[in-house]
Amino acid sequence: MLGIVKQPILVFGLGASGALWLFDSLGNRFTDFGDWGVWGLIIVGIAVWRLGGRRPVPSADPLPSQFNRAEVEQALNRVRRSLEVLATETDTSSALEGFQERLEALEQTDERRPLTLGVTGRKAVGKTALVQALQKQLAQGSTLEVQIQDLPSCLQREDVALLAEARQADILLLVTDGDLRESELDLVQRIAATGQALLLVWNQSDRHPPEQQAQILGRIRQQAEPYLRGDRILAIAAAPSPIEVRQYKTDNSIETSTTTPPPELASLSECLETLHGDAPSLIWATTYRAARSLRAEIRQDINRLRRQRALPVIRQSQWIAAAAAFGNPVPSLDLLATAAVNVQLVMNLGKIYQQKLSLEQAKVAAKTLAEVLVKLGLVEVSTQLVTAALKQNPITFVAGGATQGLSAAYLTHIAGLSLIEYFEDCDETAQTSQAVALNGERFASIVKQVFETNRRKTFVQSLIRQAGDRFATKTA
Repeated sequence: MLGIVKQPILVFGLGASGALWLFDSLGNRFTDFGDWGVWGLIIVGIAVWRLGGRRPVPSADPLPSQFNRAEVEQALNRVRRSLEVLATETDTSSALEGFQERLEALEQTDERRPLTLGVTGRKAVGKTALVQALQKQLAQGSTLEVQIQDLPSCLQREDVALLAEARQADILLLVTDGDLRESELDLVQRIAATGQALLLVWNQSDRHPPEQQAQILGRIRQQAEPYLRGDRILAIAAAPSPIEVRQYKTDNSIETSTTTPPPELASLSECLETLHGDAPSLIWATTYRAARSLRAEIRQDINRLRRQRALPVIRQSQWIAAAAAFGNPVPSLDLLATAAVNVQLVMNLGKIYQQKLSLEQAKVAAKTLAEVLVKLGLVEVSTQLVTAALKQNPITFVAGGATQGLSAAYLTHIAGLSLIEYFEDCDETAQTSQAVALNGERFASIVKQVFETNRRKTFVQSLIRQAGDRFATKTA
């Protein structure tokens, strides 16, 4: 039973004290929600009770003000610690070996290597022409030491692999042909958030008269400057359009010809020269991003493995809660049993996610979450969802008991999934024994999101069918 009855006095004692305190603190407000309101609040209030001593450590480390070897070494240390945690969670060596090889490659970063310059953008904006113009410039004796990469477009959010490739460049050039589209502005925002050196290049500017060029460049800067410095938003012409040249001869005749002007890259070349002067920092920034990305993949594997172990625990707890609510004729004992199930659920999930839990702020946590649930109206809504679904299912339970039991299972399921999401936000390598205030706002946001995801009619009906199969099997 996963420890449900290993410490019955402690577990049920905590449930009783929590219930009595909630009655005393919230008083008559419970009567507004009926019997379901009382125990429903305690279900999730007690579920986060033990969580009161943990604030999730942000998984995304803040970007340093300056990228250097020391900052990168700290990032690599975080990767190493995450790998150590993964090693305790899995018996599969192949995944560990792959992560370890990537870590070793990052450890060999050479700050003296040439910079990589990635060029991306939509189709028909002149990417290829720009790459060719830059390569020609380098071949003619430029002092820049760069390797230019013509990258595919990565403007769509689903282009995860392409975006990851773009982030490997020390400097990224995003080429556009005029006012920014929503997808382009979104990419600017996402790239800028990673600290990657980004240049926004308006190509084909020569196709507009000078007065229009100033207006268009001004609009582009107005769009992008919340995320990008103005001196990194440039107007160029990688392949200027041919122009007509008229030559007047001595006999007053006019000879007309066409000529193609050289590329207009002066502003871009100047900006690249400036960035090149800080080449070591750009290289360390690339390694830093790669280390963060590697750690994110490791954490994803850790959370995947832990979730696989956590979901059966939640399912077991939800049916224990359902049985307790359905079969117990005494409301007060129903409350205590449900609270006890959820306290044990938190303990089991905390063990899976290796979180040190504290009871020091249990009352504050329970009251905070109870009030959050009242404001969100989750107890009433959950009962309405189950009641409506029961009308369409030939379930052989007493209507009142079925509603009560299935709502208990439903809310316990929501509480468990919310706890998983909360724990997955915690730093899996953090070690602390000091209790801090519960991040009630963050947890409330998670509960609401999980509830909205699992309020679908099909999910509730599936829960009812599972209950019917489960209890019918036991009866048989």
